[in-house]
Amino acid sequence: MWQADIVDRPVGQNDRGDWITNSVEADIVHFGGTIYVGSPDNYVYAFVAATGEQLWKINSGGGVKGGIAVDKEGDTIFFGTDNNGFFAVHTDDGTEKWHWQDDENDAGDFPAQPTLSSEYVIAGSVEGRIFAWDQDDGERLEWAFPELDDPAKDEPFSHAGFASDGTVYMGNEDGHIYVVTDANGRDGARTLEPKELPYLSEQGCNRSRVPDDADCDDVEEISSEIVEHSDGLVFGSNADQLYMWPIPKGVIKWVYEGQGNILGDIAVQDNLILFAERGGTVVAIDTDEKRKLIPRNEGRGESFDRMQHEWTQSTEEEADVVAGPIINDGVAYWIDRQGILYAYSAQTGREQFQMPLWTGQCRRCTAKPLVHANLIFVATADGYLKAIRLPD
Repeated sequence: MWQADIVDRPVGQNDRGDWITNSVEADIVHFGGTIYVGSPDNYVYAFVAATGEQLWKINSGGGVKGGIAVDKEGDTIFFGTDNNGFFAVHTDDGTEKWHWQDDENDAGDFPAQPTLSSEYVIAGSVEGRIFAWDQDDGERLEWAFPELDDPAKDEPFSHAGFASDGTVYMGNEDGHIYVVTDANGRDGARTLEPKELPYLSEQGCNRSRVPDDADCDDVEEISSEIVEHSDGLVFGSNADQLYMWPIPKGVIKWVYEGQGNILGDIAVQDNLILFAERGGTVVAIDTDEKRKLIPRNEGRGESFDRMQHEWTQSTEEEADVVAGPIINDGVAYWIDRQGILYAYSAQTGREQFQMPLWTGQCRRCTAKPLVHANLIFVATADGYLKAIRLPD
């Protein structure tokens, strides 16, 4: 229906056909009829969703690779940049509301969508710290996690977190889920440690006396965003496992054993959970299907309930999913690295359609697609935002 060039700098492929420069990584966001998207060329753009008319763009002075958060009134968007701090921007005209600059280089880049919690905006950085600002004036709160005087975490906060009742949950590549209060950065509840997750717990790593044959140092990163389900929080790891974590109890309810690393995006709608595994498989779990939940058998030494999938689908040539899945109006959408857009029934896994968006491979085209009205919005490997009309 329309397209817009959102990467001003040249975009190209190498001799193998791989897209290597300036791919759009930031998720596409909608609020009140306006589409917002960040670009590696340092700009954030606003478009009229129905027509593609550009309302404004703002140069943030750094690539925008994480997603954008919109406040509940739709008046302000928040986003982090590569090497130029953190921004709040007025949505009516695209002017800067405030800008926090990282003068001491304590944060570095912000690779993930910020988390909004009451009157604060929270963001994790590649330097392994969590920062918080007042949404109105941009004053950085008098805390960082870990504190600036303490060493940062060994690994980055690469995926979006979740906030509820003044508590923020963020997964780190060091394998922990860190839980802090938004107002002061103190431990909001017990941090969920890798030894409590099935891949280490079942080796005995959570016992006071660890078995000699346990490999408790082989810690896998939290490899997905954290999303809310009616039963708790859902997230995945590079141990090929997806977890359901009822909060604030802090005990894993069940685990899904996959066949590959759990990738970044997780879709939840009512009882359905959809996610992608490395190797091009998309998995659907129906939490209402009680027969799919296999209780632990303590006689066989099992310590966790197991969840089975409702259906799975594979991409063409088993290409990894780079964006999505998302669920809208009962249909699941995702994009693989070869630029194929897939649409499947979220409930049954039956194919609705496929559509090629580019040729060649693009591993960094991670912008999650978005559906609004009868349009699906996608970012392509050649630097365009496209609005595609969905079938009737």
